[in-house]
Amino acid sequence: MGHSCKGRNLIVARKSMVLGEEVHKLNLHDVVLNSPETRHQFHADQGESLGFICIVDRYRDKPTLPDEEYIAGRITSDAVRKKILR
Repeated sequence: MGHSCKGRNLIVARKSMVLGEEVHKLNLHDVVLNSPETRHQFHADQGESLGFICIVDRYRDKPTLPDEEYIAGRITSDAVRKKILR
C-alpha cells in the first residue's frame, strides 16, 4: 500500500482498490482523489491489465509499504487485511 499527500489517480482499466479501511470496485476513467496520508493500493483483479496514472509531487510523495506492526495495529477491516499486498 502506498500513500501520498495529495494524490490523484486516473483509472485506465477496471480494477479494485483498497482505500483506507475499504475495498472499492473501479471502472475505466474513474478518478480517485485520496485524502492526505490515506493508504491505498490498486489491484488488477477484474480480468484486465493494471493501468493508472498517478499525479503527485515526486519529491514530496514517496511511496511506503506498511509493515506487519502497522497492519496489525491500524487496519481493522478483514476485507482489507485479506486484499492488501505486502
